Amino acid sequence: MRTFEAVARIDASPDDVWALLTDVGSWRDWDSGVDRVEGGSRWASGSPSTRP
Repeated sequence: MRTFEAVARIDASPDDVWALLTDVGSWRDWDSGVDRVEGGSRWASGSPSTRP
């Protein structure tokens, strides 16, 4: 499995950032490095998720 880690300072609330990160279907809209997202996700719509 490929992994990626990056650090950035973001001028947004943690809730706003978390909402964006867990919206898997929109990743291609804001990350040019994403060609597609396949398979299930623990963040799939309707699934419970917990912010780290």
